Amino acid sequence: MVPSTITLAGPAFDVSIAKLRAVRQDLNITHTYLYDERIDDCVTFQNSVQDLTARWYYRSHDARSMLAIILPGCIESAQVNQLAASWNVLFISTANSAPSLHDKSQSPSWVTTNLYPSSYYGDIFCRLAEFHKWTGIEILLDENSAGFYVLAATLTRATMKKRRVETVYTTYSSAQGLQRMINFREFLQQFSTRNRILLFLGTPAQLRLLLSVASLMNMTQGDYVFMASLPFPWQGFGNFSWQRNNDDDDIIREAYRSLLLVTMIDLTVNLPSALPAMLASWIDRYRKVPFYRNLNLSIEPTLPQLTSTTAALEILGQILNEVRLTPTFDYQDGTAMANKFVNRTFSTTVGNMSFDRNGERGPLLVTSSYFDPSTGGFKIYLRSEINEGDFLWSFVRNVEWHNGSRLPPNQPVCGYLGDAPACQTNNSSNGGLLSLIVIVVIIVSGGILAFNQIRARSPTWWQIEHNLIRPPMPKFGSSLERDDSIISFLLQNHKRPPPESVGWKSRTPTRVQDLLKNRHHETQHDGLTTP
Repeated sequence: MVPSTITLAGPAFDVSIAKLRAVRQDLNITHTYLYDERIDDCVTFQNSVQDLTARWYYRSHDARSMLAIILPGCIESAQVNQLAASWNVLFISTANSAPSLHDKSQSPSWVTTNLYPSSYYGDIFCRLAEFHKWTGIEILLDENSAGFYVLAATLTRATMKKRRVETVYTTYSSAQGLQRMINFREFLQQFSTRNRILLFLGTPAQLRLLLSVASLMNMTQGDYVFMASLPFPWQGFGNFSWQRNNDDDDIIREAYRSLLLVTMIDLTVNLPSALPAMLASWIDRYRKVPFYRNLNLSIEPTLPQLTSTTAALEILGQILNEVRLTPTFDYQDGTAMANKFVNRTFSTTVGNMSFDRNGERGPLLVTSSYFDPSTGGFKIYLRSEINEGDFLWSFVRNVEWHNGSRLPPNQPVCGYLGDAPACQTNNSSNGGLLSLIVIVVIIVSGGILAFNQIRARSPTWWQIEHNLIRPPMPKFGSSLERDDSIISFLLQNHKRPPPESVGWKSRTPTRVQDLLKNRHHETQHDGLTTP
């Protein structure tokens, strides 16, 4: 384990193993923590856990004994499961799981009392996108945050890709000195050209900075959806409240109206009646054991880790009592031990615990909430519903979104730049028609003006000078006169081309033809017609 996870779950191991030894005095029960003091982050430990575990297994493990790997862990359960499956050792994870848990060919000896919906991290956000009919989503991960965010980002990205949801994935680190910081203004400017839905996975402090910049860029008016997530309310994950007694509190409060918050564990549901007594016993261990690094309780006890570890050890004790009555049962068969958990409900001091056919604890209670400006808090509008390994969102109430009840699409109707063809057709047609009307009005007005000017200069404008009047040609003239007339007629008609050679409308004035040609070219340029 990472040393920090020992701090979170250690007292539960002490209290529960002591009870197990008292009940099964016929068994020699030993307990060993595997950890590396040099490793203090989840990602590094994930890459090292197999080497650490294998070294202990081949060098220190007594092959004659029954072995159970009980892992509070961080994000390394999938890697530990690979070893447990190959050794056929019972593996119980209490704070993490993975999608491979649902495949018994890969995970024959794995069960979990974990409250985290780790095996559904990818489904959670993908199903949320499907619920709101989003065909694309953008993910922004701060790698300098809890391991939960790194794992959630990895699984979400993989699930989105598998289900063909268009995804843009960006990572950065807020850690000082790594030179991987992000310019939120530049990022949001680029984001605005390709999506309207942003899933941010990181600390609330970084979320606050992101929303502050988004507010300055007028991106918190309801046209964009920002999503954030936390495992459960706990000081170690930061404070997601808008209220910090800072100068920008009002700005963040308004920006939160554009925020959805996905909470992985709803602690308000099914808290066991025995919890106060159990919590007192855990606190006592914190105060007495320096190894847990929490003598003064500066770190708030984490109920999900403590209760899940307690349940794992109590249920293991119950199953050991059961199989004691079957002399032929092989304690060392991890798969056979795991099968004793599935499709059952057990009673423990931290409440009843049920397992499905995959050995996964249920129900897992995930919520999605919107910000209620009238109360200054978040209100649940969706709740998880998991059936035989399939994660779905269940409707609780209509979302309230900037005085409406619908979230915006991931792509605006008129496109990210307002240049979608559907929106340009009407604009171009209306613009062309308006131009044509203006030109016609100008031509008619000019004609009327010229006509009035001619009348004003000559009151007898209608009279024709007599010298311009020529008598008609005789009907029957000489052959020379007839030939001259025929030649004149032919010459006149030779100078005027036939109608079909003029163009697509011979009687259309040249200026109108040019206007229509220009309008057609504009339409092609907007991508509305094919050349």
